[in-house]
Amino acid sequence: MKRILIGMVCLAMGCMAFAADGRIPVYQPGTVIAMPGSYYLTEDLVGPSPAVTIDADNVTLDLNGHYVSGDITLFGGAVPHYNIRITNGHIMNGNVDLMSMGNRVYVDHLSLNAGEILAQGVNELVVEHCTCLSIRAGNCFSGRIAHNLVTNSEASGGIWLQMQTTNFQVIYNNSRNHSGGHGIFLMFDCNNNIVSHNMVSENGMNGINLEFSHNNEISWNDSSGNTGHGIFLLDSGNNQVIHNTVSQNDSDGTVTPASDGIRVESPGGGMADGNDVRYNTCSFNESHGISLWFLNNYHLEHNTCQRNKVDGFSFNGAGNGAIDWNTANNNGGWGFNWDPASLGNAYSHNRARANTSGAYNDPGGNQPICYDGAACTAPTNY
Repeated sequence: MKRILIGMVCLAMGCMAFAADGRIPVYQPGTVIAMPGSYYLTEDLVGPSPAVTIDADNVTLDLNGHYVSGDITLFGGAVPHYNIRITNGHIMNGNVDLMSMGNRVYVDHLSLNAGEILAQGVNELVVEHCTCLSIRAGNCFSGRIAHNLVTNSEASGGIWLQMQTTNFQVIYNNSRNHSGGHGIFLMFDCNNNIVSHNMVSENGMNGINLEFSHNNEISWNDSSGNTGHGIFLLDSGNNQVIHNTVSQNDSDGTVTPASDGIRVESPGGGMADGNDVRYNTCSFNESHGISLWFLNNYHLEHNTCQRNKVDGFSFNGAGNGAIDWNTANNNGGWGFNWDPASLGNAYSHNRARANTSGAYNDPGGNQPICYDGAACTAPTNY
């Protein structure tokens, strides 16, 4: 089937009809939009992929509630297009392909039955109110991913920010369920992003996963029922992990290491320093509520870890931290458990009750803060 070019050629030939409101109808698959304007589908498009290609600035494509078979593609070439909106319809067996760069690109109110929303080199990317298998943004600067349902994928991940994607807000009720991989994944210098108010559950790996990404805020998420850890930070420093709920993350023995509520680690050391982990609730996880590995200069405050199968709080090569006002109750191991390599940590005003192994296992290299100083006949930790 011939590709239909909507633009200068068709205008010169007089082959286009405009709606009364000035919008331009699209009615054949293989259409190439080559001039600015507001376009709308008049019927379902069934044919070769891509079904529609956008190769112009200042374009709105309204699917008008119709079904499209195949991809919708933004063709940027050497010069990125700007002010693009794709909205209001259904895409069957295809993707929204924004892999050719662009500025101010909006994708909203779309349903993709078996496809992904893919963006590369897009600045000011907004994806809202969509249902799809995954959303992936690479080398993108600023934007918002909100109110999406990303589910039922056997692919390796759900919402991905990767390769220097920065200044994004992944916020407000994104739901990522039943993935074969991580639910939300930030990888390789994805810095200064906000991941907040998301429901991330029943994924085959970690719920929220950061790797080599810094200065992010992970807040007010519910990451529960995942096969891996609820929240995992690998070689990622100076992040804020606050006000999250992580519970019932459990691999049933199929994953090593066993699933923690929150796990922060830097196997080589030095790459996960400066993280703040505060006001989180971690319960009923397969292993520890919160575990910290090979990091320094962290803050662990006002967290509650209870009824986890092993320790409430586990420290392994974690040093020079401030551990204050946390609660560890009814865990299967220790309330607070430091290994001999965890040194120089100051801890105060913590509470540990009814833990199977005991309240505090401190080999002696740390500093419990007491009301009466070194004598410590009046401890602040109970």
